[in-house]
Amino acid sequence: MLDPNGTYFAYLRKSREDRDAELYGAEDTLARHEYIIKDLAGRYHITIAAWYKEVVSGETITDRPEMQRMLSDIEHIRPDGVLAVEVERLSRGNPQDQGRVTDTFKYAGTLIITPMKIYDLQKENDEEWLDFGLMRSRMEYRTIKRRMQNGRTTSAMQGKYIGNIPPYGWVRKKLEHEKGYILEPSPDTGWILKLIYTLMDTGTAETGYIPAGASMTAHTLDSMGIKPPKGDIWDAGSITRIAKNPANIGFVRIGYRKQKKVMENGTLKVSRPVNDDCLLVPARWEGQIPPDVYNRVCHKLNHTKKSSSFPAVQSPLAGLIRCSICGKIMRRRPAGTRNKADTLQCRTYHCPTVGSYYDLVEERLLIILDQWLENYKIKIDPNAPEDWQTAFDSRQRIKQELETYIASLGRQLSKVHTCFENDIYDLDTFQERSQAVKSELEEKEEKLRCIIDELSKIREHIEQKEAFVPFFEHMLDSYRRSKDPVFKNTLLKLLVERVEYTKTERGGRTGEHNDRFELKIHVRI
Repeated sequence: MLDPNGTYFAYLRKSREDRDAELYGAEDTLARHEYIIKDLAGRYHITIAAWYKEVVSGETITDRPEMQRMLSDIEHIRPDGVLAVEVERLSRGNPQDQGRVTDTFKYAGTLIITPMKIYDLQKENDEEWLDFGLMRSRMEYRTIKRRMQNGRTTSAMQGKYIGNIPPYGWVRKKLEHEKGYILEPSPDTGWILKLIYTLMDTGTAETGYIPAGASMTAHTLDSMGIKPPKGDIWDAGSITRIAKNPANIGFVRIGYRKQKKVMENGTLKVSRPVNDDCLLVPARWEGQIPPDVYNRVCHKLNHTKKSSSFPAVQSPLAGLIRCSICGKIMRRRPAGTRNKADTLQCRTYHCPTVGSYYDLVEERLLIILDQWLENYKIKIDPNAPEDWQTAFDSRQRIKQELETYIASLGRQLSKVHTCFENDIYDLDTFQERSQAVKSELEEKEEKLRCIIDELSKIREHIEQKEAFVPFFEHMLDSYRRSKDPVFKNTLLKLLVERVEYTKTERGGRTGEHNDRFELKIHVRI
């Protein structure tokens, strides 16, 4: 029997298959599942303290933020149970993810409550049933994934376009009397696509009839006031990707960017590297660009790649500093005849951001990190006014009071129903009183959800108090002692998510305004 005064969560997830079914007229999955969960809670006379809803079909828990948040809350709050429509909604990932879900519920003593069965994982039989259900779910997921991939490959082999977003210069068109899409020229951007090839093949009046490279093409389009598909300005990378797309001459690429998974330092990394040896299949649409023009432009792009004699990472700040205006990664420019030392510059065309000496930026970054760490120590100091433990205790008391009050409202609502069933209340009185109790109940449940979220965040701060500060200090100390730019870059990326750089005032290479820049640091906590 479930404790009516206990703490219970609910987890809802809508998958890719559910979204596809809704396109063909099926009922909204989340709404239907929420109705089932509420009916299940009413059957057991329990109150749901927190809802976790997400629309995702991620294979792993790392792709499901609400699942991560719920597992964290289960570890810290240890609720009595979690309601779900079926156990398969909890995990369809790899065995490691399934083990994490099982262990979290088992060692927290949290029940899994479904319409079909209540799983108590501290009982051996229930744990075996759950393992079997999750294994079956994993097999179903692999089958569905394989069928979908085979279907996409078959469609591509038939010359259909299988992407959700059409290439630049094209729009998708639904095929008549059969499934799938093809491409047709976009009335808005098709002429720009042809202009790109003209600029790169023969040139135009804007380039003095000299064939332009990718960078010059981007600058020319900007000067003509033509907007790019994303952002405010064109860049060479976008021009190259557009120009090398074989869809422009009536071909479909198969296997161009296959998903690749590797393990790095115990973490699964997923990438989609470019495969230049992908299969090309004739498409079911006519190309907009003559093949000879396309081949000349691609040949030019393939033989004008910049080679570098420098290692991949030569700057400790590589990939971390972003321009606050255009959002692009800033680059280190080595010292030369015009610069007495290395500089950090924004390479975006026409961006007003002014560069600074690299050493000044690195020094300022370390100073700000030192200051941030000192402020963080004050915040987590048990003797400081903002004591996390005191905050946790006070919110824990509020949580208990809310749970008690919510339970009493549940009993009060039950009495209202009893009075109506025994003809003590007429219909109008029943509706008035039940609605009043329900409104107050919803208000208190929302407050309880907020308190539970606050408790989870505060507990994380408490747990980080002893571990985070020594780790941060050690990383900064190691950074200052090391001379290896790759190692230093790795250390910084463990501490910092990104840094936003702002400077619009020029000071000259020897001027007094060289250090007048701002850094906004986003620290990983």
